[in-house]
Amino acid sequence: MLLCCAFAVADTHCQVFKIIDGDTFHCMANGGVVKVRMADIDAPEIKQQYGLVSKYALQNKIAGKAVVLRNIKKDRYKRFVATVFVNGENVNRQIVEMGYAVAYGKNSPYKYAEQTARRHRLGMWQYGYAERPQDFRKRNKPKRNSKKRKYSYVL
Repeated sequence: MLLCCAFAVADTHCQVFKIIDGDTFHCMANGGVVKVRMADIDAPEIKQQYGLVSKYALQNKIAGKAVVLRNIKKDRYKRFVATVFVNGENVNRQIVEMGYAVAYGKNSPYKYAEQTARRHRLGMWQYGYAERPQDFRKRNKPKRNSKKRKYSYVL
């Protein structure tokens, strides 16, 4: 609980040690491991086209580095959602500008960065079109078995 409260008060410094995908990573902060989801961006899923490229782009930007987490919230998966800075530079914006993530949410401050990447055909936009990660997830959502199994018991 102390970790949660420390995050809510101010910017938090942490050391990145593991990149999960193009918008999620683990870092050490306040003596504990923190899973961070980058705010207002959405990177391709690992199994999606450009998913690994996006992960490596983030890895090149922050792996092993000290980062600052700003505007921190917690999501429904108990990840810390934050804007990430390295040497004063907004990494969330840089990843979108390079074409390795999209602006996420109707109020994302990175919509212009995404438009710029698209216009210049950078990263996932190099062929002019790329499937948005949320559409990929929706299309590949596991189907639930709607029929209940009937079991027969022998007594």
